[in-house]
Amino acid sequence: MIGVKKGLDLKRDSILTKVFPIIITFAVMLLIFFSGPAEAYSLSLLASDQNLNLGDSVDFVASLKIDNNEFFDIDYLVLKLKSTNPNVETDCKFSPNGTIISGCSGINIVQISSAPYGYGYKPGTLKYNITLNTTGYASGRYKTYLDFVVQNQTFEKSGDIIIIGPKNSGGKTTQNSCYLSVGEPIMDKNIRGREGIISANGTVFDTNNKLSMSIRSKGATRGSGSITSQKNRDRFSYTFKVKSVEDNYNQAFIHLTGSYKIGTKKAVPLDTTLIIDKKTGQASLNSTEISLSGMNLVFNGKGC
Repeated sequence: MIGVKKGLDLKRDSILTKVFPIIITFAVMLLIFFSGPAEAYSLSLLASDQNLNLGDSVDFVASLKIDNNEFFDIDYLVLKLKSTNPNVETDCKFSPNGTIISGCSGINIVQISSAPYGYGYKPGTLKYNITLNTTGYASGRYKTYLDFVVQNQTFEKSGDIIIIGPKNSGGKTTQNSCYLSVGEPIMDKNIRGREGIISANGTVFDTNNKLSMSIRSKGATRGSGSITSQKNRDRFSYTFKVKSVEDNYNQAFIHLTGSYKIGTKKAVPLDTTLIIDKKTGQASLNSTEISLSGMNLVFNGKGC
């Protein structure tokens, strides 16, 4: 019996010795599979011009760099253009060799470089020149993104924001006066805003939100305006005057004094600061009583 038991123990140890490395290898493979190519790549999307008029063309350089000792099989890539004012999105889907698959209206893609391929793309850089003709697109501020998909997993990188200005009634392009560019002064502007989310004393207003204001460099006051919203029977309004303006390269801080009302309740005095982000074209403010986020702005234009 002792000999039999010893033989069984030896056989068990032999099996464990063979199976254990297989289990470890399998576990490592699962870890690699589920973790995907994170930290194994870098994405880039750069625009040749960020301020355009309808009918202009802009070139993007899109690149996907695969790091050393990595490889993965890419299903496809996507150039995304997203605007919330107007609310439109373009998803241009193309193959790793630059061939357009779908959704690429007004877009031409040329592959500049590729990475070695063998059971997946090996270390190297896939690079593309993407030309967008803005004819047929709505004027607005567009956020851009570059995606690539591997085994149904999507990896994304944001690119440069582009602004497409409108055409006038004569069919000629106008100067891009509807949107504020990074570095552009904010003084002597008429500003309108829509959408976004307003929170006032615990009530959330997420529709019919509007901003109207002017900022002046001369005169008795620096400007005035209002923020309004309506939710069911509750109406929110904040009327204000501009006390002072801090105008920086990327942002403007507009210090306001005024009062707000909700419905028929008594007006409440409020001094606060409206922040305008010139890169995103959005306004926000945050005080104890009210907050505003994600409001899209236009400047000066009657036809905007």
